This record gives sequence, C-alpha cells and structure tokens, in this order.
Amino acid sequence: MNLDFMFVYKNKSSLLLFSKKRNSVFFLFCLLIGIPILFINPAHSEINDTFTVRNISVDVTANSSFVAKDLAIKEGMRAAFQKLLKRLTIEVDYEKLPDMEDDEIENFLIGFEIEEEKLSNVRYIGLLTFRFKDSSIRNLLTTNDLNFSESSAKPFLVIPVYKISGVFYLWEKDNPWKIAWDNFSKKSGLAKFVSSEGGFLDFSEIGPVQALSGDEDRILSIAKKYQTDQAIVAFASVKYDSLRGNVSLEVKIAHYSTGYAEDLSATLSFDLDQGENMDSLFSRAAKASAEKIINDWKYVNLIRNTGKENTLSVAVDVDSLDDWISILTKIKKISLVRKLEINSLNSNKIKFTIDYVGNASQLQLAFSQNYLDLSKEQEVWFLKKAKK
Repeated sequence: MNLDFMFVYKNKSSLLLFSKKRNSVFFLFCLLIGIPILFINPAHSEINDTFTVRNISVDVTANSSFVAKDLAIKEGMRAAFQKLLKRLTIEVDYEKLPDMEDDEIENFLIGFEIEEEKLSNVRYIGLLTFRFKDSSIRNLLTTNDLNFSESSAKPFLVIPVYKISGVFYLWEKDNPWKIAWDNFSKKSGLAKFVSSEGGFLDFSEIGPVQALSGDEDRILSIAKKYQTDQAIVAFASVKYDSLRGNVSLEVKIAHYSTGYAEDLSATLSFDLDQGENMDSLFSRAAKASAEKIINDWKYVNLIRNTGKENTLSVAVDVDSLDDWISILTKIKKISLVRKLEINSLNSNKIKFTIDYVGNASQLQLAFSQNYLDLSKEQEVWFLKKAKK
C-alpha cells in the first residue's frame, strides 16, 4: 500500500523530504522508532480541483481559424479566471475583484485542455478547461484584501416540491420544478447538487407531505441512497397578485444534514418578467436558489485575511495502519489543513498536530464534509470517522 502524501521526517541533524507514493512500511518504521513525521497536504500542490474551471464555451470568428482559436483561448482564459475568483469569494465582494490583462492572468495559469472543438476557415468553437495555481490565486486574493472560501460541501440531494392550485408535485415527471433542477448544472462552484431519479423507491421513501413537514428520518434516508447525508427540500409555489397583475414564484429552502453542519435554509421570491415563460422562471429560480445556498456556504467558511495559520493538537484511535491511511486520505482533501505532524504513537492511538487556516468551527465543518468527526472533550481534540 502506498501513501498518496508528501511528507518530511526529521531528526536532530537532517530534514529529508520525500515525494508522493512512499511505501507505508517505511512510514510505520518511522512511527515505531519515534521519528516525527510532517505531512504536507497535497491539496496545496499546483493542481487542485477547486482551482480548475471546466466547461468554458468559446465561439470566435476572425480572419482565419488559427487567429480565431488563439483569440478564443484568451477569451476563455479571461472567463475562467473571473469564474474562479467568483467561485472563491462571496457576492458582495464581486465588485472588488481585480481586473487583469491577459499577460497578467497567464502568470496564474498552469495550463488548459481542449475538451471539444470545431473549426472552419474563419471560426473556432470550443469547450475548454483551465487549471490555475492555487497558491498564486490565494496570494492574489489576500493582497487585494479579499476573504475567500475554498472548502467544498458534501453533495446536496435536491427534493423539489411544487404546489399549484392546491396540488402538490414531487417525483412526477411533469413537475416543472423538478425538471428545472434536473437541468441545472450538477456541479456549481464549491457545491454539487444531486437530482433524484424519481423512481418507485423514491416515491415509496418520501412524498411531498413528509418532505414539507420536515420528516428528517425520511429526508436523510433518501439522501443516503444518493451517497450523501445532506439534502435540501426546495418548496416552490406559484403566487398570483390580482392587484398588481403579476405572477411570482416563492421558494422556501429547508436544509437537513447529519453531523456538524450550518443551516443553509432560506426564503426567496421571483417575479415573472414581461415576456418570460414559466419554464424560464423555474430555471432562473433553481439557478438563483443554488447560488444562494453556495454563497451562504462560502460565507460560513470564509478565510479571514489574517495572514497567519492556527495550530491544533489532535488524538485519534485507529484499528490498523490501513485505518490511519484511510483517515489521512480524507484529511488531504481538506484545503484548510496546511500541514500535519505526527507526534506520537501509543498502542492504537496516534497524536498529531495540524496547522490550518480559518477558525476551529470552520475546521470542524470542513472535516465533517469529509466524513470525519472532530470534537473537543475536556480541552482535548479527538478525531474519528463519521458514519455515512
């Protein structure tokens, strides 16, 4: 078994750096003879999925396909760069985001990939992916005095209840509210929204009455079916205002989750614009509701621009080396953790120190999103696997 970590082992006279994929036998040997081991979280290597922007569409016409392609890639890079900065910051700070020239943006770029492309003599159409340097982006945001979040949430199962003329819809194929969520991008920023299949098991698991009454057991049970432990009940109802002569869609979001979590519930309202059809209204409302959830999630997890890291001493009980490696694999996904140093191994207990950014509550929340329970008992922090 290999460790997908970069780590350092130290003694009085030397500091040796080992790259990824070191054998776990060597790791165990270090522990047994008392060599402290420092793990450097590879989430802070140059390639980090949070800092990867996919599905950038470009369509450019120029004097030739060669020129069109070059212009399209630069246009896509600018769009991806802005999308990334907005992904990491909250909406109120969007107007403060730096406006940069192409040659400046290139300094933050690792590279790009062409997922799809079509060319004619003068036109280039493509679908591109751009990967940015995480440390450089963090420095840019810090330099511009912008707080940011890079902690990803567990997937949200969407339970879309729709009411019109006193009739409730949920799993029905003709539920326009469910269709809107089904068509919504499954991955959006730091959160993923999962659509239910609407099959027989979903019908039998929960109906609109149980969803709206907040039947948490049923809600979390169906969430587990979709490999997550949090869900949102998105209740949409059409409102008619005869005095104003307008139609609106009222949306109430109720958030349910196991373990350590922040409540992301909200109430929103959307007016039907002149010339807009109802399908468009549902799509707009689903997108805005998802963006509201993501923005609230980011706000809870904002890394304040203090310029310093915090330290936490933690103890964990493990059954085996494989058990510990499984825990480390989860920790490496937590971007708040900058370093982890193992201090001691005593029977089946490992004690280690974490260097992290943010505060302890944010760290707990980030751990919970990776199915790890970090809790404090009598001034001592303990870590254990959370049940899925």
